[in-house]
Amino acid sequence: MKILLNCALALLLARFAGSASAATTHYVDANGTNPVSPFVDWNTAATNIQDAINAAATNDRILVTNGVYQLSGYYPVAYVTKPLTLESVNGPSVTVIDGQSFKQCVILVSGAAISGFTIINGNAASGAGIHCQQSDSLITNCVIAGNTSFDTSQGGGGIYSGTAINCVISNNTALHSGGGAFASTLINCTLAGNSARLNGGGAASDVAPVALLNCVLTGNRAGYVGGGAAGGYLANCVLCGNYSSNYAGGASSATLINCTVISNSSAMGPGGVYTSRIANSILYYNSTPGASDANYAGFTISNSCTTPLPLGANNFTNVPLFVDIAAGDFHLQPGSPCINAGNNASLNTFPFGIPGFLSITNDPDAHLRVIGGTVDVGAYEFQSPASILSYAWLQQFGFPTDGSADFLDPDGDHMNNWQEWLAGTNPTNTASVLRLLNPTRSGPNFTLSWQSVTNRTYSLLRSTNLSSFQFVQANIPGQANITTFTDTTAFGPGPFFYRVTTHP
Repeated sequence: MKILLNCALALLLARFAGSASAATTHYVDANGTNPVSPFVDWNTAATNIQDAINAAATNDRILVTNGVYQLSGYYPVAYVTKPLTLESVNGPSVTVIDGQSFKQCVILVSGAAISGFTIINGNAASGAGIHCQQSDSLITNCVIAGNTSFDTSQGGGGIYSGTAINCVISNNTALHSGGGAFASTLINCTLAGNSARLNGGGAASDVAPVALLNCVLTGNRAGYVGGGAAGGYLANCVLCGNYSSNYAGGASSATLINCTVISNSSAMGPGGVYTSRIANSILYYNSTPGASDANYAGFTISNSCTTPLPLGANNFTNVPLFVDIAAGDFHLQPGSPCINAGNNASLNTFPFGIPGFLSITNDPDAHLRVIGGTVDVGAYEFQSPASILSYAWLQQFGFPTDGSADFLDPDGDHMNNWQEWLAGTNPTNTASVLRLLNPTRSGPNFTLSWQSVTNRTYSLLRSTNLSSFQFVQANIPGQANITTFTDTTAFGPGPFFYRVTTHP
């Protein structure tokens, strides 16, 4: 968490570096007795935030000390009309912006930032707690709670748009979608107890790309789909105990990468995830009256732990083995089949560059996301794997997970278990092995064939000297038993040597 927060602060510093020497700090104290504009010291501090904003210039800083901040009339308590930083002195536990249940709490223009406040009792069409006019509006270390979006065609009870880091977003409500947040990028955030009349009790988006990274979504509710989330990208997220009155207590119409979706429920199926792209994830113990699709329904699933076994590459049904599911500890036990069972390539499908420092290099504990060469399945990376192979794959064939079997060749086909795992072949069957068959030639064309499986893609390489191989074709889809490719570019007298490669 500290790594991403430091990146965010570095981004802010870079944003303001061009005029740092000219920036002025303005002060706000709810209990001040001598407010004098432009409020440049504590003795003359403003008594409300808006007065300090009005006196500030672009890139200035506004420091707010302890207190509950309100404003008479129907205007927002803090309308940050220029790109500046609004920051509390002692954090959200003692610095509160209160919308008094009839007004918007905060509006941020593009480039503005707010840090260290509790934002409560906002009431507005969208973004009742904080309404960001652009995605580069930044919210850090805030608690956004008890706000309501009342418009049935808009969303965002807590937050609309913007980027929130290290925030708690709880018990907000939207009469449309996105009870906690709508169209927002959320990093290291907790979304708890939010609700939406339609979609995405915790978070929702119909704008791409919007992302949730290292977030926990728990106890959120939706009236239609996506109790936890509807739309967008989720990575390294835990979705637990969310509910939908219709479909998908966990998430709907989203992309989930390395997520743990546990104990969510819905009135109709599935209780877990609906119509989403899913990779490297755990979908288990979710519930719905239609028990056959309690965990998932629709779209694509790969390298994931769920039941029943879905179509797609490298899925498995083994019990995931969490440290303490009753206590909400979803770290993996040392013998979990989810260790090393993911696909590293799936990490690259996350929308990098939005807002400029998102990456799946660490898990929610700030530990390295890939240990032992292959990413784990689920939100948390096991930090000391004994084997470099997929534990689910080893367990499938009855091999130990302590590393002792990694380089054995039990079927004697001259391919060890590590190579058989990479190739997707059966390590107990001599006939199941990645091997080029004899090529055939027709004029200048060579036809290459090799033993193959359907859940791998292959690359064909060629050389004339055995020391420098060049790609002929990459991403060749594997076929059942035999894959064939004709090389039409082998010009010259030769000789020609070929290799075929693959990876999980």
